[in-house]
Amino acid sequence: PMLKRLKFHRCLTKDQSLIHASDPSTGNFHAIKIMHFEKEESMMKNVEEATNLKKLGLHPNLVRISSVDCVISPSSYTMAVCMEWCPGGVVLDKLQKLQGGLEPRCAQTHATHRTSIQQIRMWITQIAAGLNKMHG
Repeated sequence: PMLKRLKFHRCLTKDQSLIHASDPSTGNFHAIKIMHFEKEESMMKNVEEATNLKKLGLHPNLVRISSVDCVISPSSYTMAVCMEWCPGGVVLDKLQKLQGGLEPRCAQTHATHRTSIQQIRMWITQIAAGLNKMHG
């Protein structure tokens, strides 16, 4: 499995569900998403979804999935999805930071307001293009 050859750098979330890693043989960076399940069926549904996303191939608005690995023990089911590293962060985090901050409070902040709206329009366009690839 791909995970065995990666060098793990740091956890990116408090719950340790997202890990920054690199492949020493290529120098490429990756994000590893770790998910735990109580039932094998739940894990297998997620494995199927991640595998289908991996089959979509290259698209500028979709995160590429390199591998999907599972670890099954008598009491737990764990899935690890190895994805391309996106240094800009998660779009949802950026949108949540803007929540409530889109309305200009005075004329001085109006230019920032326009920029924020333009940025959001760009993100929505990119999200729509990615969704079109997945469901089109």
